[in-house]
Amino acid sequence: MISVPLWVSLYSVCIGLIVLGNTIIIVGIARSKAISRNPPTIFILSLVVARMCVGIFVVPAYITGIFSEEYLGSTLCKLCHFINLTSLNASIVSSVLVAICKYLEVVWWHGVAKVTVTKATVVTLLSWLASAAYGVRAAILNDLVFLPVLGLWSCVISPGYVTIAMYMQFVDLVLVFVAPSCVIMFCTLATIRRLGDRIHGSDSAPRSQVMGKSETPSKGSTELSPIEAVTPRRSCAEEDKNPREAAISGSKPVCAPMSEKSTMCMISMIAVLFVVMTMLPYPFNLKLALDPDFLTVPYIIPLKLSLYLVSFCNSWINAIIILYFRSDIRRGVCSGCWCL
Repeated sequence: MISVPLWVSLYSVCIGLIVLGNTIIIVGIARSKAISRNPPTIFILSLVVARMCVGIFVVPAYITGIFSEEYLGSTLCKLCHFINLTSLNASIVSSVLVAICKYLEVVWWHGVAKVTVTKATVVTLLSWLASAAYGVRAAILNDLVFLPVLGLWSCVISPGYVTIAMYMQFVDLVLVFVAPSCVIMFCTLATIRRLGDRIHGSDSAPRSQVMGKSETPSKGSTELSPIEAVTPRRSCAEEDKNPREAAISGSKPVCAPMSEKSTMCMISMIAVLFVVMTMLPYPFNLKLALDPDFLTVPYIIPLKLSLYLVSFCNSWINAIIILYFRSDIRRGVCSGCWCL
C-alpha cells in the first residue's frame, strides 16, 4: 500500500529545495558580478537554470500524476517530457562546456582567458537550441496511455513507439551519459596535470604563445598573460575590500574568482553525481519500455518513486556544490541577504 501524503510531502520538500537552492545561486551570480569577471560563469548559470526548470515544471507534474495523469491531457504530457529531456541535456552540456573552457584556458591558451561574455552567451544559446532539438523526440514518443493492468492513465511511451524508444534508451546512454562523462574526466585530468607542471616549474610552453613575441622564458618561469605581466593578480575578496586602491592605481586588478583546480573539481563532482543519480531510473525505464506490465510487480511503484526522488534531488545538491567551490558566489549571496 502506497502512502500518498508521504510521497507528496517528500516530493514537495524536493521541489522547495530545488527552487530555493538554485534561486540562491542566481542571486549570488548577479550580486557578485561573476559573469563580468569570469565569462564562463554563464555556463554555470545555464546549468542552474536547467535545474530550476526541473523543479518548476517536471517534478510537480510527476508527483501530481503518480496515480493517474489523466488530468494532464496529451499536450501537457508531451510538454512535460520535452522540458524534462531538454533541461537534462542542457545541464550536462553546460557542465561539459565549463570543463572544456577551463581545459582550453589552462592547457592550450596557457592562462590567457579568451572567452568573452558575448562568446559564452552565444555558445550557451546554441547549446540550449541543440538540447531542445534533441528533446523533441520525447514529445513524439510519449503520450497519455491507459494501462488496463493498473486501471489508470499514465504518461508513458506510446504503444506504437516501444521499439524506437528501446533503441533511444541506448542512444541516450552513449550521448547523455558516457560521452559527456569521458569528455569531462579527460579535461579534468589534463587540466590538473598541467597545473601540477606549473607548480613544479616544468611547464615549458613558449612565452611567445602567450605574449605574441619571439623570446622564450627562462627555465622554471611562470607563464603570464599580457594583463597579468603588468598587473598584480589578486583575489575577488581583496578587490571587493579595496575598491579605492584599484581606482587610485588607474588600472583594475585581475580578479581570480576561483582557481582552475577548484573549477575542475566542482565540475567533476557535478558530473559524477549527475551520472550516478540520473542513471538510477535508467534500468527501470528500459525494463518498462520492454515490458509495460512490469508496473504490476509488487513494490515496483514505491521503487519507482524512490529512484525518481533521488534523481530529482541532484538538482538541489548541485546548488550546494557550486556554493561550496565558488567563494565569489557565496559573497554575492551574503551581499544580497545583507541588502534585504
